[in-house]
Amino acid sequence: MARRKGYRWALYALVTVLGLTLIGAAGLWLWLRASLPQTDGEITVRGLGEEVEILRDRHGIPHIRAQSADDAYFALGLVHAQDRLWQMDVMRRLGAGRLSEVVGDSTIEIDALFRTLGLYRRAELTFHELRPEVQAALIAYADGVNAGLAAYGATLPPEFLILDYSPEAWVPADSLVWGKLMAMRLSRDWRTELLRLRIAAELGPEALDLLFPAWDPDAPTTIAATASPNGLDRLAPPSGWPLDEIAAGGASNAWALSGDRTGSGKPLLANDPHLGVALPGTWYMARMEAPGLDVAGATAPGVPFVILGHNRHIAWGFTSSEADVEDLFIETPDPADPARYLIPGGSAAFDTREEAIGVEGQEPVLLTVRETRHGPVVSDALELSDQDRTGDAVLALSAPYLRHEDRSAAALWALNRAQNWAEFEAALADFTAVQQNIFYADTEGHIGFVSPGSLPIREGGDGFLPADGASGRGDWTGFIPYDALPRAFDPAEGLLINANNRPVGLDYPYFLGRTWPSRYRATRAEALLDTAARQTLADSAAAQADTVSAMALDLSPIMLRLAAPESAAAKDALARLRAWDGAMAVDQAEPLIFEAWYRGLEARLLGDELGALYGKYRGLNAATVRRVMTEATGWCDDRDTTETVETCAIQATRALEQAVADIAAAQGADPANWTWGAAHRLTLSHRIFGRVPVLGNLFSMSFPFGGGDYTLSRALSWAPRGPADFPIQHVASLRAVYDLADLDASLFAPATGQSGHPLSPHFLDLAAVWRDFGHVTISGDRDEALRGTASVLTLRPAGRNP
Repeated sequence: MARRKGYRWALYALVTVLGLTLIGAAGLWLWLRASLPQTDGEITVRGLGEEVEILRDRHGIPHIRAQSADDAYFALGLVHAQDRLWQMDVMRRLGAGRLSEVVGDSTIEIDALFRTLGLYRRAELTFHELRPEVQAALIAYADGVNAGLAAYGATLPPEFLILDYSPEAWVPADSLVWGKLMAMRLSRDWRTELLRLRIAAELGPEALDLLFPAWDPDAPTTIAATASPNGLDRLAPPSGWPLDEIAAGGASNAWALSGDRTGSGKPLLANDPHLGVALPGTWYMARMEAPGLDVAGATAPGVPFVILGHNRHIAWGFTSSEADVEDLFIETPDPADPARYLIPGGSAAFDTREEAIGVEGQEPVLLTVRETRHGPVVSDALELSDQDRTGDAVLALSAPYLRHEDRSAAALWALNRAQNWAEFEAALADFTAVQQNIFYADTEGHIGFVSPGSLPIREGGDGFLPADGASGRGDWTGFIPYDALPRAFDPAEGLLINANNRPVGLDYPYFLGRTWPSRYRATRAEALLDTAARQTLADSAAAQADTVSAMALDLSPIMLRLAAPESAAAKDALARLRAWDGAMAVDQAEPLIFEAWYRGLEARLLGDELGALYGKYRGLNAATVRRVMTEATGWCDDRDTTETVETCAIQATRALEQAVADIAAAQGADPANWTWGAAHRLTLSHRIFGRVPVLGNLFSMSFPFGGGDYTLSRALSWAPRGPADFPIQHVASLRAVYDLADLDASLFAPATGQSGHPLSPHFLDLAAVWRDFGHVTISGDRDEALRGTASVLTLRPAGRNP
């Protein structure tokens, strides 16, 4: 009897605990629900001129109708705050070096770097460089963000609850620092300079010619070349950045077809920028309509302008130009006075300032920031190995985004309003923070592109390796004049393509850099688009979804000729690859076999020479692996073995046998059950909740996905978790196809939902559309926008009677 009573009490206790847990969970759920924004009805706000309507369509995309442009910017600020406030706050804190104030000492090094770079200080100065109308737009937007913040009251988005802090009021510099962060994300040359320097020290400068191969003269350019190679342009694409927020870098595809090539007789423009993806995502779709402003597309939370999109007359899209716009300078302290550094003809004092990095729960960390005539001394903030240091020397960084004379915000303001090519060109003269290839098409039938940005003209050097700051060699003496930057308008071919390939040929009179990726995406785009058939909106969308790897089709025949496996499993794998069409399809075994084999082979060919540096180099350029197999065959020998000289055939065979064994261990022995998708998955995870057990699974999305590093539908996995496990880190963050015959029919597919709130129905809904290569439209027709589940919110100015 006593035992029964014990069981009964244990059962009562268990039920009570479960009940309290459920009550607590329900209470938490209700509290989180209370922080969802108001999207219906009316809100009275201060700072608004006239009444504004915000219609959110069934995907949560706001259609803003205002009676002035500044009121439209106000409304955009409000909806950004409603849907992405925590993301906005994190980005401005990142740029200002203030993350540690809310997350503790784990981000002190990140804050130290950004305090050293001084991005936020420079953003504050940039505001005063802008025209009054652009300043007014930034102020109106900030007022809207603050109105959205005020509307939350005490019930802020859940991330603020977890981290236990409240956001500060928004100011224009918070918007401007986003542009500098994005420019930094897309400009990643200086880390590659360090990598080259270390490789040269380990293996000799001749190794750089192999590991960073010369730009391929047979690769496509956006504008056709008329000169022959002169050996000046070398090197491979850059390696990643050390910080999670900006590690993904950038890549992208874009093309424009004239009406002579399309079924409608009007141009088509397609664009898909490639970025790292997390929740919430980079882009926020919106439409703004006001007198003098009618624009739709991708905005960035924190910024009042459409970054990628269209108005009633033109459409535009961006690709990263891969030009070299960052340089490191080795600065030598003056032996007679360490507060000074050597310059040509003498020495100069370091400019210094003191920074106090706030740390949650701790005393501030004090940091002395030094700057030279070239820029901030980044080696003071970065943890560099001894191999990166040159005696007592320090490293200073030069980059356009570090200049306060940056009017890129004015360029976006004008771009949103441009109605023709002349206005488009004029707008981009102010786009200086980072070089991009900006593609263009208009309703009058014209296509073109411009590559705006501040591209340095160097005194003697070329930015290949860190320059000696004391010598003056490599100093920036100015920038390429805007009118001389690469561009094209209505080319005779009726087709412009860029997939981060070099935009111009070697006849271009200025030095752009040495950092262009392999040709494979560009050649695949040409094969799909440069046809006699007239192209449609659906054709461009299909090209963006294409998973054929031109790299695999190029390298696999060489690998197949080399390999002579003995096992039945490896022989079967060879037979499969011989019949393969190169499609990195999610449900096929062949892409998995090829990828596991290729990566294993690359490690065998390059890993022994590079040693610890291989982890930083791997995956940079397939052209290097190709050249080792066909020309520089001495690299096939394993330098760690002395009794045997390994040939490329031996290494290819061993790599294949190992790849097949690794796949079998991961997915079973039967190749009929192997799939690329089982090893190649994209996980969209919330930046906070994704790290919490149980919650991480509730507020994330993971799915198999096709494509690969070199496909138009790019799905880059540069950090495999194992020999047969390739998680995706880098994809098309947005797919857009613009139909200049009917701009309202243009197609958009952002990789994540509109809302950053985990309980919003629009947190992940668009991710499923993106995964399945679907699209949404952002129509200017109000009735069309109201179809399905839509909401209408009216903003009324405070002090006005209804």
